[in-house]
Amino acid sequence: MIVKHQKPTQSIDVIRNPYFLEFLGLEKRSEYSESELEKAICFQMLSSIARQESLGGFYQKGDWRVNVNHKTFF
Repeated sequence: MIVKHQKPTQSIDVIRNPYFLEFLGLEKRSEYSESELEKAICFQMLSSIARQESLGGFYQKGDWRVNVNHKTFF
């Protein structure tokens, strides 16, 4: 156990600290794969950039379909 302002002496004290991932919008689970975290972090960053820069158009979360000349694109 670590007391405030005390450096950890055992490795278990370091890895016991939780990560706060609520801002990523992931469902609550005890484990996540690296690719799930990477996707969520990248999506969060791109969403933030799109909101900040107002890319002159609109931004929609996730995949969306566009029909051009009777062809469908995702």
